Amino acid sequence: MIDENSIGAESAESGSDLRLLLAALAMIAAGIGLWAWTDGRDAASSQPHLLLAGQNR
Repeated sequence: MIDENSIGAESAESGSDLRLLLAALAMIAAGIGLWAWTDGRDAASSQPHLLLAGQNR
C-alpha cells in the first residue's frame, strides 16, 4: 500500500533540491558575470588607446 505522507514528503524534498540547484546555478552565473565584467573593465583601463581609437576619426 502506498503511504500518501511519504509521497508528499518526497515531492517536497525534490522541490527543495530543485530550488537548491537553481540557487547554485544563479550564484555561478553571477560569479561568471562579475568576473567577466571586472576582467573587461581591467582590460579597458590597461589599454586606453583602444578606448580612444573611436574618437580619433
